[in-house]
Amino acid sequence: MTTFYLNYGKTQIGVEIPEQKILNVIRPNPSHGKRDKEEEIKRAIMNPISASLEEIVTPQSSIALLPSDITRPCPSYNIIPILLRELNSIGIKDERVKIVFTNGLHRRNTRDEKIMLLGKKIVEKIKCIDHDAKQKQKYIGDTSHHTPVYINSDVLDCDIKIGIANIDTHIVAGYSGGAKSILPGVSGVETIVKNHYMIYEYFDRTRSGILEGNPIREDMEEAAKLAGLDYIVNVVLDDKKKIVTAVAGDPMRAHRRGVETCDRIYKVPIREKADIVVASAGGFPKDINLYQATKAMDNSTFAIKNGGTIVLFAECPEGVGSEELDKLLNSKSWEEVIQKGKDGGSYAPYGFRAVAKMGIKVVLISSISIEKTARTPIIGARGAKEAIEKAIQIEGEGATITVMPFAGSTLPTYDA
Repeated sequence: MTTFYLNYGKTQIGVEIPEQKILNVIRPNPSHGKRDKEEEIKRAIMNPISASLEEIVTPQSSIALLPSDITRPCPSYNIIPILLRELNSIGIKDERVKIVFTNGLHRRNTRDEKIMLLGKKIVEKIKCIDHDAKQKQKYIGDTSHHTPVYINSDVLDCDIKIGIANIDTHIVAGYSGGAKSILPGVSGVETIVKNHYMIYEYFDRTRSGILEGNPIREDMEEAAKLAGLDYIVNVVLDDKKKIVTAVAGDPMRAHRRGVETCDRIYKVPIREKADIVVASAGGFPKDINLYQATKAMDNSTFAIKNGGTIVLFAECPEGVGSEELDKLLNSKSWEEVIQKGKDGGSYAPYGFRAVAKMGIKVVLISSISIEKTARTPIIGARGAKEAIEKAIQIEGEGATITVMPFAGSTLPTYDA
């Protein structure tokens, strides 16, 4: 037996797998987090890919800083103090700055979470607003994909908008970061739903690792231009959540530079697909709920044979994480989940598109009760041993197994 310690929430779970069955262990490629993360952020801001802050900001400018919410591992607490010092040096006073969390359709952040994301000093010094997709939205036009763009009025009221995020693989937008600070970050419900609903029309083009020709990403970037996203500070993190590189400047050009680093770390070539993939979402916050953890499941489908079985480790302390998805999961099959979502005008089951299309079974180890998963296509397991046994029972004693300790970020690439 070979033992793997997989991240699960803020802890780890030991998983024993028969050595002779292991086909691949897919980990991020070697990278080295910067020893001085502040210096790396400063370097990016002082050497932007486009115009500098001094060229786009005046002392009279009002500023909206748009950091990620609690579902993302972006170290905004490192980035925002440096940005504020730079803005102060240009002559902008703190009272001309507001922070709007890019919650999209996610819940609000608690005060403790805001402090975790920004630090107590920033929370007490700068006005902090939770974006609410159902309130204070202003229509500013349509994209070429006919998405009506409604944006948070607190953001639109500011002269300069600065997105703050980490760049990671993303299940439908190709990658996180960049324009996502606007759509879905601070967009209205109608805008987000219309954008994400394209998953049903463009499955092969709206997947992890795809930027060019991805209509969801194109739509996001058009919306960001309409909204006037001026500048970004994005970072790429290693598997220990340390900054590998920071990029700053133009929302598209700087983002693409960051994507190059993301690809070098997280795109991992494989020669053969397995019958079973044992995957961890990567721990908190990537497994804060099932809605977020499905991104790891989707990445796992790139390493598995059609009809195979995924064993997913995701704590999900907040349960499913979406009322819509919770209702849709009360179905007999993944195909039914997807069809009900499509018929109901909901994109909520987007994380299950690939498993439905490929006929994949999913065994889940989480804090979600077995009784609850029994009402869904998910196969619940009470622990690692039981989960592995169930997967082997489904696929047979000759089944091969691939392990993905950081499936929430790692993207297997396979050339048949």
